[in-house]
Amino acid sequence: MQLNQLISLCFFLSSHILCSQSTLLLEDYIKDRYEDVPIEGVKLIDFGNTQYMVSMSMTSVSTRKSISSLNRVCMIKARREALKFVEGSSITSETILNTSEVVTDRGVEFYEEFFDSIKENSSGWVDGMSVLTSWYFNNKKDYALVIYTEL
Repeated sequence: MQLNQLISLCFFLSSHILCSQSTLLLEDYIKDRYEDVPIEGVKLIDFGNTQYMVSMSMTSVSTRKSISSLNRVCMIKARREALKFVEGSSITSETILNTSEVVTDRGVEFYEEFFDSIKENSSGWVDGMSVLTSWYFNNKKDYALVIYTEL
């Protein structure tokens, strides 16, 4: 192996070790801060000399039994939150109120029906975010997952 190849390999390994070490520290920070009460959404975190974007999501364990399905659902939700943060979204809402009355020999009955529809649209592509950590909480009834990227 030539000297320049050896230097390149040493540089790659040392940067990989430093990156892995900072990732472990970031994981510990996230767990310390959010393990008991996770949130859903995106946070920008300055950690060391680096800024990270982390996206957190959670789901109920009762409807999904396998770790694979828990990870899939949480990953989709976390990526959606990151996409909305990066690309923005448009929100539309519609409220419908139906009223009616029925007249009978016994009297008049009034009915009201209230329907509220809220839609949120976002489009774009979020790529390069990796899983940082995941954990169970709330007596293993819920599951949280965190993805991240370095900014």
